[in-house]
Amino acid sequence: MKKLFLITSSAILFTVCACAPAINAHKNITLVYINNGAIQCQGHGKSGDVTAAILEKAHINVHATQCARLTNIAVITMCGSPATNINLHEINTKDLAAAQLLGFKNVMTLKTNNNNKGYEVLKCK
Repeated sequence: MKKLFLITSSAILFTVCACAPAINAHKNITLVYINNGAIQCQGHGKSGDVTAAILEKAHINVHATQCARLTNIAVITMCGSPATNINLHEINTKDLAAAQLLGFKNVMTLKTNNNNKGYEVLKCK
């Protein structure tokens, strides 16, 4: 009986240990953003592919891209004025400093509290 218990316990322990790394698979990923240059009434600005290419040209691997808009900033609603559109990119944390030199910022700088990320993900146009 003890032998069966040890075998079963070991099997469960190894199963849990094997799954643990998947939980932290994204711990070395950082989300960065850049204003995409959109102007109200005049266009959507640079696409996510265009701003991702800036990172990739600098040998920074982009894992995912999304479109978003800032939510913690007030802008006048007027054609010709800047919009609050941004592009989000997941990169390796080790590349954050290099991305910042290119004008990208860590998305964590937008966060104001636990309930407000400072941005809202949108469908890319």
